[in-house]
Amino acid sequence: MDNLQRFDIVDNGYDINQVNNEIDRLNAEIDELNKKAEVYQRQILTVSRQFNQIRNRYRQINNELKMKEKAADDVSRMALTEANSIIETANNNAEDIVNEAGVKAQRILLEAEQYRQKILEIKKDLSNQLELYLRTLQDVEVPEEPKFNERLLDYDINL
Repeated sequence: MDNLQRFDIVDNGYDINQVNNEIDRLNAEIDELNKKAEVYQRQILTVSRQFNQIRNRYRQINNELKMKEKAADDVSRMALTEANSIIETANNNAEDIVNEAGVKAQRILLEAEQYRQKILEIKKDLSNQLELYLRTLQDVEVPEEPKFNERLLDYDINL
């Protein structure tokens, strides 16, 4: 309190008017300070309420965010599980398809070999038959063709 008033000394102590004036001034200052304190208290209360509202909203948003992150993680985990299941099924199906194709290919190769064997047999039979026909043809004696005049004589033709 740097602005303390010094009072004049009179017969029975300090000058009463100076003391009363100072008390009035100090009371006015106290009233003004009390008013400011009330304003500040109201501001503190308002700010405190706003802070509490903001903190509660922050907590609510944070909780919602955590729930959404958890839901996103769950969806991601389920999607990964489903994708792995699809891949595994595809791999199994691919293996089945490859195995089935291998079996079909073996069956086709076996049939092709059987056809080849039949063709070779038919070729051999045809070759043998042709040889037999050739031998038969070679054994056949073809008579000589008679001369034209002789042929005419053989027939009694009246002209």
